Amino acid sequence: MSLYFEGVDCRRDVFCQHPHRLEAGLYARLKITKTEPKYLCKFTMMTNPARKYLLTGLLAVGLGAYFIPEGQRRIPVAGASFKDWRPVSFWYYPWGRSGVHKGIDIFAREGTPVLAATGGLVVYSGKITMGGNIVLVLGAKWRSYYYAHLKDIAVPAGQWLNTGEILGTVGSTGNAQGKPPHLHFAINSFFPLLGQYDPRLPQAWKKVFYIDPNAFLRNADSP
Repeated sequence: MSLYFEGVDCRRDVFCQHPHRLEAGLYARLKITKTEPKYLCKFTMMTNPARKYLLTGLLAVGLGAYFIPEGQRRIPVAGASFKDWRPVSFWYYPWGRSGVHKGIDIFAREGTPVLAATGGLVVYSGKITMGGNIVLVLGAKWRSYYYAHLKDIAVPAGQWLNTGEILGTVGSTGNAQGKPPHLHFAINSFFPLLGQYDPRLPQAWKKVFYIDPNAFLRNADSP
């Protein structure tokens, strides 16, 4: 397929991406034909097989990961029970700078081991302003598990964690400084859970991307 565009002094052969065809994975080689009084830029559109196969592969991996069995769940603090957090604290409003509380806080002594609530790949371990020392784990169904305010981090990015393996210890880093040691535990879904939308709630549109950790830990049949 060829497209012709009137250009201004386009006298060099170049290889470029056609701006109107990026989404289709098509590319254009610019060929110049000298005419008077203007130059015509001839774009010969070509498909890029490598890009096509790459996108297909990524789509297959993405869909495959969504259907991977989740496996066993457990409370992510050693020795903790359901009495060690307030179930109603999820999406509690108002809550500091974030507006709502997007997880639960599991209280324990400083230095208590923090365990993987479910299996997954560590995609980040390090320090951020609000969360302090954190570990972010990507699990089944394209869900991320966020462990924050850790005293110590025991795993690097790229490590695979099985349910119950130690990833750090309970602390009070980040914006939890000066507060009782606890683990802030949150679960984020990359895909919106539209059934959770409730326009009466604050930040209602954000809630469709979060899972209630209390329900997740108490009920194996929860989302």
